[in-house]
Amino acid sequence: MIKWLTGCVMVALLASAAAVSAKTTIEVQYPYGHLFNTTHKIIYQEFQKVYPDIEIKFRAPYENYEDGSQKILKEAITHKAPDVTFQGLNRIRVLVNKGLAQPLDPFIAGEKDFNAAGYHKAMFDIGTYNGKVYSLPFAVSLPIAYYNIDLVKKAGWDPNKLPRTWDEVIELAKKIDALGDDIHGMFFGWNITGNWFWQALNFSQGGTMLTADERKVAFGGDIGRWSMTTFSRFVTEADMPNLGTKDCSQVFASGKMGMFFWSTSILARMTEWVGDKFELKTDIFPDVKKGVGRLPAGGNGAVMLTRDPGKQEAAWKFIKFAT
Repeated sequence: MIKWLTGCVMVALLASAAAVSAKTTIEVQYPYGHLFNTTHKIIYQEFQKVYPDIEIKFRAPYENYEDGSQKILKEAITHKAPDVTFQGLNRIRVLVNKGLAQPLDPFIAGEKDFNAAGYHKAMFDIGTYNGKVYSLPFAVSLPIAYYNIDLVKKAGWDPNKLPRTWDEVIELAKKIDALGDDIHGMFFGWNITGNWFWQALNFSQGGTMLTADERKVAFGGDIGRWSMTTFSRFVTEADMPNLGTKDCSQVFASGKMGMFFWSTSILARMTEWVGDKFELKTDIFPDVKKGVGRLPAGGNGAVMLTRDPGKQEAAWKFIKFAT
């Protein structure tokens, strides 16, 4: 009888061990923890309900997009890169060129009604290189204007007619700046990752960063000159302060700044920060030239790095779920 019970216990233990070993673990890393920690926590919790056989281990978030791409390039040398990485949209191509990013086309081909689930060509195009899809967008953002309407009104400006040109922005910034020594008229996100707002100025006038063959810079002409001159005017005419990426948003949220040109990605957080301190309003990025102007999309996308077939299946399920 004792032998029989012992045998049953052993069988149960082996079955339990087999169940544990059947669980696939993938490592995931993403940027900007202060922006995305809560989002990824919710995704993780919901994902575990649907896929209890897949364990997600999150690495410490990248500080920013540059940090993310640099870490992957270093880790690839020692084969210690995560299975899935969330990379800045303008950084994915580097991983493709280095042969690190794995194409998602085979997995997409195996999906039914993918378009009906919200995945359409425009989404694929963001992460497509050389005819193959290497990333699905996770968080896509655009440059936007944030206004402290209380200060706008105090400066004598009609809040229903917010600036449409940079000339008007500078004019309003001067008026707001004159309200007090501790009040700033504006801040323009020149220090956002990847020179994104420098691109925005150029793109808004129909310019590009490179020529079509990608062999020469394309901002050496009139558009580039206009962009650089406009940017310099924010400092020389509007007295824009020199603030770090975290400080500038906090100064605006405290009610000490009239206009804040930044990304849509912080809208929810900015709304929370501002609370009832003042009336917050968002508006379009000024001076986008009709017919030719556009704005550069920012954000990040999910990229599969693992080459292990078993982990690839799990990684694909996570990428699909997260995006």
